[in-house]
Amino acid sequence: QGSFNPVQTIPTLDDNGFLLWDSHAIMIYLVRRYGAGSNLYTDDYEQQARINAALFFDSSILFARLRFCTDNLTVLGKSEIPEENVHRAIEGLQRLESLLQSDYVAGDHLTIADLSCISSVNTLHIMLKPAPADFPKTFAWIERLTKLPYYAEVTVRGLKAAGELMQMLGAKNSAN
Repeated sequence: QGSFNPVQTIPTLDDNGFLLWDSHAIMIYLVRRYGAGSNLYTDDYEQQARINAALFFDSSILFARLRFCTDNLTVLGKSEIPEENVHRAIEGLQRLESLLQSDYVAGDHLTIADLSCISSVNTLHIMLKPAPADFPKTFAWIERLTKLPYYAEVTVRGLKAAGELMQMLGAKNSAN
């Protein structure tokens, strides 16, 4: 398994022998390879830089803070998310709220940055149950994404599994 993916993370892509891991890198590769002309990852350098910045924001802030919460439950076997980790995760959501200056994370149209960030945000919402009044731009953004024709197919199954895992672990956090 280590030779297939030396960092041993999911997802991993095998595209006719070309191996790639990390969801952010995989999304860029797939759109560049198979989505010619797609606005999901444009050829415009400035817009591409905005998309990359949002992908890095997801990786280094949203997903990282999600891991601070989930690792306590899944790796360390605790039943409660420490208050400090909850605070850091909420702070990540606050940064997203500030980042959302238009309808989408990286500008005025849907990009792979939105598809990446929504996964982390949805899971954080299951765990932390933030109040819509505290994050109006984020909740409006989520609502826009839920209207995508493929949203339910791609997202709902994972969200249901995350919710079931939280219930199974009896997870609690100090924000609730």
